[in-house]
Amino acid sequence: MLAGVLMVFTLWFSKKARTVTQTEISLGQQDEGTERFESIWISRKIVSMADSIFSYFRMLLPQGLRAVIYNRMNPAIKKSAPERDKKPPFDMLRASVNLMVASAIISYATSMKLPLSTTYVTFMVAMGSSFSDQAWGRESAVYRVTGVLTVIGGWFYDCLYSLCYGLFICHLRCAPETDRHRTASSCNSPDYHEQSQEA
Repeated sequence: MLAGVLMVFTLWFSKKARTVTQTEISLGQQDEGTERFESIWISRKIVSMADSIFSYFRMLLPQGLRAVIYNRMNPAIKKSAPERDKKPPFDMLRASVNLMVASAIISYATSMKLPLSTTYVTFMVAMGSSFSDQAWGRESAVYRVTGVLTVIGGWFYDCLYSLCYGLFICHLRCAPETDRHRTASSCNSPDYHEQSQEA
């Protein structure tokens, strides 16, 4: 119970936790605005490839069906800059979808005793819902793909760094013990006693 209370206070008052939350919200915001990440070549390649694939499948759909889908998925009308600043990053519907889907996945994985990162699940659910809600425009998609790759790459970098650091510390701690056991085992061997007697 105490650990849970400490975790809640840490998430509420931690500056780093607020930065992670702000990054997730900015990458999933509905309207285009100031992006936090720059455009890199791999994000441009991914966006170009995805656009080509969707264009190919768009040609396979009948015109009437495309019109129906477009009318149902038509994004909101663009607002001016002051009105954009007053609006939340996304509506309550998408917020409830993010909450329910992430909670369901985390609960199911926990019940199945599967290891998972709650931050990773919440982040990817938010990115999936923003993509399906057409929050990523043609201009902002490149920057947001860069942000997603940066966040995921940071997680893998942290894992690799932790692995190397733990291996280094364990090697420093266990190397003297290994050398001492190796010396003791060599002294107890028959060849060592025979050499001692010959000397």
